[in-house]
Amino acid sequence: DPVTGRRARTASSRVEGGTAIRVPYRPYPLAVSFRRPASAPGFVVAPEELEVASRRGLTAEEIIARYQEVQKEQDDRFERLMARGRVVFHYRLSQAGAGIDVAIESNYFWERGGELEWEQTDYYINGNRAPWKNFPKLPLIQPEKVMTLPLDLTLDKTYAYTLDGEDKVDGRPAYVLAFNPTEAGSGRSLYRGRIWIDKEDFVRLRVSLVQNNLEPPVLSNEETDRFAPVVGPDGETYWLLEKVRGQQLWTVTGRSFVVERELTFTEFRINPAKEVFESRRADAYASKNQMLRDTQEGFRYLDRQEDGTRTVKEKIDSSQL
Repeated sequence: DPVTGRRARTASSRVEGGTAIRVPYRPYPLAVSFRRPASAPGFVVAPEELEVASRRGLTAEEIIARYQEVQKEQDDRFERLMARGRVVFHYRLSQAGAGIDVAIESNYFWERGGELEWEQTDYYINGNRAPWKNFPKLPLIQPEKVMTLPLDLTLDKTYAYTLDGEDKVDGRPAYVLAFNPTEAGSGRSLYRGRIWIDKEDFVRLRVSLVQNNLEPPVLSNEETDRFAPVVGPDGETYWLLEKVRGQQLWTVTGRSFVVERELTFTEFRINPAKEVFESRRADAYASKNQMLRDTQEGFRYLDRQEDGTRTVKEKIDSSQL
């Protein structure tokens, strides 16, 4: 027993096809030394089969620790990212049953130490490209910003994690971790849900989230994220967010409507040269395209200045014609 330092002698007994020994249960590993007198008369060395009736699995804390190690290694290699993003909003009025689809094509910019930004380039209404020269700044439909994310998998007192079994994601065996806000974070708007961690590589494969403690006009907010491997220019594999599917229920002037959101990333460019990244982003700033930034308060539009720079528009428009 490595904890107590106690060494126990365990008697063995003959069973059909071999020898059995009884090992006391402990909630931690034990060391077993199996010796037999090789010098005994008539002793013959023969192949022996070891059968394990049960095997100790990893705990939620151990799975999280391994995931954090893998994620930290990826984060250390990550400098900047450009990608193409397509978000589709499905607006449905609950009472009338009517709906409208708005699709937006965007360029995505992120670099370490900065905030992610979007350059909106093309717009579609019900599948048809919008012919307008200037697309209206849609009122930003977003629930309260959650600053403490379960995706960080920090073993603090905000969330409690439990091992919720095993599953497969696209054929890859995965551990399933369930998480819920603890009493320390029960009064804030946080998430509950499940995270799928790859059993072999300990990378994040899928996340299912439900946001709680929301205030009107947001009644509910659900989201499912999927991650996919992308090979970088250094030959390393990066697991990046590939698809987001979410649904929100809103109430406005006594009427409810559902907003379904689908976001897909393609054309990933991992760690492009700094001058290439800055040049492409400067072109976006100087263009007449609408841009957004993910700030501490949530998404905000970036107003274009005469000198080609962009500033955050703090005031949120609640309507747009």
